[in-house]
Amino acid sequence: MKLINITLTIFLLLTISAIITLTEFSKNPDIKNFYFKNIEFPDNYSEREKTHMQEVKDLVNFALFLTLIALITSIILLKYEKPNLKTIGKALTIIPIISTLAIIILPYQWVHDAIHLLIFKTDTWLLPANSTLIQTYPLNYFKEKYLLINIITIILGIILFFIKKKDNWVQKHHMHLML
Repeated sequence: MKLINITLTIFLLLTISAIITLTEFSKNPDIKNFYFKNIEFPDNYSEREKTHMQEVKDLVNFALFLTLIALITSIILLKYEKPNLKTIGKALTIIPIISTLAIIILPYQWVHDAIHLLIFKTDTWLLPANSTLIQTYPLNYFKEKYLLINIITIILGIILFFIKKKDNWVQKHHMHLML
């Protein structure tokens, strides 16, 4: 696969995830204030929850940085390579299908825990069932967002896969009109 296809695929995957994540952050006033305005969490959040949310914030900011790097790299590469929308569309369809199959085949709790073990430096994500964050965001909430990201990505992948290049359309119709 060409480098331009890889960078554009990464950019699109990260962008979809970022849009969903930041939209969800904006729905909760406490998280919205913390993430967007740097206002501390209220006292009904434990220190462990506050530490975890700082880790989440750092992770989201790092993902946004990677999104920007993928965008800049893609823009530079576009000067030298032509992207293949079918290839990008296939990747944006296959990756979330495999990802979705993982949570169908494996228990979601296991997938959730594995993801958290991979992306977080500490175990502050392990919170008591009565914590504010767990009460506000139960496990099923994350499963729904995971599936939403995958569905949107699959739809975008299918659209990109079936986009016809304007050049080909013009050439075919131009030849037809000339006959």
